[in-house]
Amino acid sequence: MVRFNRRRRRYERQGLLVEEAAPARAESACLADAEARACRRERDAARCAGEDVRFTAGLAAEIPRLFLRCPPARAQDIAAHAAARGSGRVARTAAGRSLETEAVTAAVRAAWPPRSRGCSPAVRPPAHRTSPRTPRRAAAAGWPAPPRASPWRQER
Repeated sequence: MVRFNRRRRRYERQGLLVEEAAPARAESACLADAEARACRRERDAARCAGEDVRFTAGLAAEIPRLFLRCPPARAQDIAAHAAARGSGRVARTAAGRSLETEAVTAAVRAAWPPRSRGCSPAVRPPAHRTSPRTPRRAAAAGWPAPPRASPWRQER
């Protein structure tokens, strides 16, 4: 089909030119491998669930190692929240999956403030606008700082 584009002042082709039998062939090919795709989806879902459990357990073990005063139950809650698949959280990045110190610290800081003060974010008093990170740092101030990597210190 040809249509006149008024902005470009010319005729342009619209749509695709296909044989009449092509859509029917494509639909039958799609229906033929539907069962294989469903099996692959189930297999991938089981594999991803196992990976998620292992990753969440690793993150829950890493949090108390970096933050010594963090209770294990709270570390498990933070890990489950940060490791949720499809959440876009820092723990789902490559650095988070490899359990780098900065990524784990960012996940803890992101999860810590609302529950630590005992109020919901909607009721919380407004923070000073020049330093938006002050409440998070103040909430985590009671925890020891994470260990810094140094060339003479061996990793555990």
